[in-house]
Amino acid sequence: MGGKLISNKGRYILYSKIFLIFLVMAIAVSALELPSNLDFRSNISNLSHNQDVLEENMSLEEESSLSEERDNEISEETDQEASEEVETEETKNAEMDIPLEELDLADTINGQNIYRDAYVEDYLEQKNYFQGINYERLHAGEKEYSLQIGNMFMNDYRGIVVDNERYALHLVFCDKVEKTCYLRMNGVLFKLSTEDAKLRTFEVNDALSLEVTSIAFENCGGKRFCNRLIDLKDILLFKIIVEDNTRGEPRAV
Repeated sequence: MGGKLISNKGRYILYSKIFLIFLVMAIAVSALELPSNLDFRSNISNLSHNQDVLEENMSLEEESSLSEERDNEISEETDQEASEEVETEETKNAEMDIPLEELDLADTINGQNIYRDAYVEDYLEQKNYFQGINYERLHAGEKEYSLQIGNMFMNDYRGIVVDNERYALHLVFCDKVEKTCYLRMNGVLFKLSTEDAKLRTFEVNDALSLEVTSIAFENCGGKRFCNRLIDLKDILLFKIIVEDNTRGEPRAV
């Protein structure tokens, strides 16, 4: 019985030693694997960081590309505007080189051809087709003018040039009772009034329009003592509006 107890005790000690050996081996293996796991997690972290950096770089490249495209578009628009300005300036200079006496009167006024009306053509012949008056060349927008009529102001004219065509304006009569004035443009008669909207504005043709601003009847120019035979006159104020047919906007004067 005593030998059997010793034998059991020996087996217990043997098993304990074997268990300790396995435990030590397990700890050793675990210790060896730990750096590998740490390296793996570090590699994963590095890969994630590199991906973030790559995506950020791609985003910066896309923004740079878009910015470059916008700069190119702005540059092209600026070049186009500059080219248009140069062309406009060259056109103006070319127009200025044309002698005024070589320009024709605009032949269509308020839908009427000036050379198909015998009275208008006779009037123009009497006025020598307005070759001897001063003209102002207009390139755009609107500008106000005045004309007057009276015993001492029978031949007050205004001349303008639009698109290399001449327009001669002549105030021929005003009626205080009717509150109207009669204006000829290249011989064609216009009845004007500030009291009637239909007589206030006229589309002369595709190039320009005429708009009455005001009419002063029997004006003496502010004189305290007015000689009705000499000083009295009627004054018409009006605007000439030059249209830009290429853009649908008024040209600048």
